[in-house]
Amino acid sequence: MQPALNAAALSIDAGALRAVYQLSAPDQHPPASLRISTLAVVLCVVAHYESLSFLSGFLKRAQLPPRPRILLLIFSILASHVVEIWIFGGAFYRSTVGEGSGALLAGTEALTGFVLLTWSVSFTFVEMQRFWKT
Repeated sequence: MQPALNAAALSIDAGALRAVYQLSAPDQHPPASLRISTLAVVLCVVAHYESLSFLSGFLKRAQLPPRPRILLLIFSILASHVVEIWIFGGAFYRSTVGEGSGALLAGTEALTGFVLLTWSVSFTFVEMQRFWKT
């Protein structure tokens, strides 16, 4: 048996509808917070990809014993994450000087950070399997 629907469950917030309409209206630009968040995500993902790509090629060519190789890997990944933190820090600064809301940026930063962190973990695991034979 299906539960009965009540009017309160079907009510729609008028403010939410206006926000969706403003985002989808062809003559409107996306809000500043959306533009700032999107730019920060794109910059972080590209920076992370490029750093892992460079690091992968460098580690394959490097004539290092396994332990220093893994330490280089870990410190390089940490440096990459610091750069990405700075990118989001700049985005937060920009959003706090009147160009948007920090709420969307905070959620976007958390999700992006989680994805980049798990990407780093899987990359480290693969590299450790490849090079840590002793």
